[in-house]
Amino acid sequence: MRDARLGLLCLLAVLTADASCREDARAPQAASARSREYSQHSHAPASASSTALLGPVLAHAGAFELVATSAGATLVWAAGTCAQGLRLQRFDVDGAPVGAPLQHAACGGEASDPAAEITDVTAAAGGGRIGVVWLVRDRTGARLFGTFGSDSAENLAPTLPLGAADNSPDSRSSHAVRGQLWLTAADTGQMRMAWRGPAATCSSGNGTCAQLLSTVFPPQPGAPRRVDTREVPVACARLLLGTLWHQGTWYDAFCTVDVEHSRPSTEVYAIRPEIFYAEAMAVLEGCAPVGLAPSSEGVFVFGECADGLHAELIGGRGFAASRDARIERDLTCEVGRPVLSVGGATNAAVSYKLAGPRDRLELWLPERLAPPGSRAVFTGRRLLLAKIAASRLTVSGSYCDDKTIVSVAPVML
Repeated sequence: MRDARLGLLCLLAVLTADASCREDARAPQAASARSREYSQHSHAPASASSTALLGPVLAHAGAFELVATSAGATLVWAAGTCAQGLRLQRFDVDGAPVGAPLQHAACGGEASDPAAEITDVTAAAGGGRIGVVWLVRDRTGARLFGTFGSDSAENLAPTLPLGAADNSPDSRSSHAVRGQLWLTAADTGQMRMAWRGPAATCSSGNGTCAQLLSTVFPPQPGAPRRVDTREVPVACARLLLGTLWHQGTWYDAFCTVDVEHSRPSTEVYAIRPEIFYAEAMAVLEGCAPVGLAPSSEGVFVFGECADGLHAELIGGRGFAASRDARIERDLTCEVGRPVLSVGGATNAAVSYKLAGPRDRLELWLPERLAPPGSRAVFTGRRLLLAKIAASRLTVSGSYCDDKTIVSVAPVML
């Protein structure tokens, strides 16, 4: 029944009313009562109330992903253990859930311990395909698994074992959330995964280096698996900051530690396979790394500097970087379309007017709307945001009515 299968997730009220949508951690009994009330009246007309509807409790803050697809969006999450598996919920272009959450076996026969924890989930969609990769930790170490298929998320391939990942205390710390693996898709449907592999002796022979690994996904049957390796002599706990594809170039952003100045630094590595081009560049030096975001012109790198948030734009034709002054982020509407903007006091604002499906938009939004670790996508009609609130996964939505941002009414899944 609809009520029985839908206590898992929700579309919250107004995207801009974030504070009023949080669960009150001091009143769990009241929150539970509200959840039952919504479940019992899920067919009633949507209320204008911004009371949060309860979603699934996740044991790990990085164990979910939201991606834009050709038909809307797909949310993927893992509640905790291998035995619980993965769940995938599809949304149409208007942000409404499509059917019940789909289930997928998480670990197969390689992880015999059903209590092994799924700690990180990443996904990507492009060219009508979707891929999902997740990290499993147990008493013996850390391993990667994945699946892929059409972006309808139906009939996904059986779970694939993908190899070992780092299981050091740094990679398991709370500061390492969303820093261990990423999956990226090109508009052609080609996918590429990057992850933190087990530490190894540096090629110089001096000390141990973190290993940043990347390869195509899914593995090609019968073909040798080529894995690109980059050594990081002193890595941040949150090593991977993001990976993106833009006009023929793969971009990887990662965090290293500048030992001389005792501070983290952002490195961006660009690979353009067609012309055998690759280049690495340090950006926003002296700023704490935040992440990587798409733009119409290339990719944006964000960093928290002494005077606030800064951004550096890297063009699609090599590195045409221009560091902005301290910036502010905003969301507005123009002629019924969301417009994201990054502006500084001394530089003209850079805008990103959304037209077609696009994901990894969360860093364009002010932190009050998209807190760290959240995911934001545009379906072509709706802007959807997935985040963790009081350990629960929630989804909120909005759209543009001419120049006005309008909330999507709460919907139980």
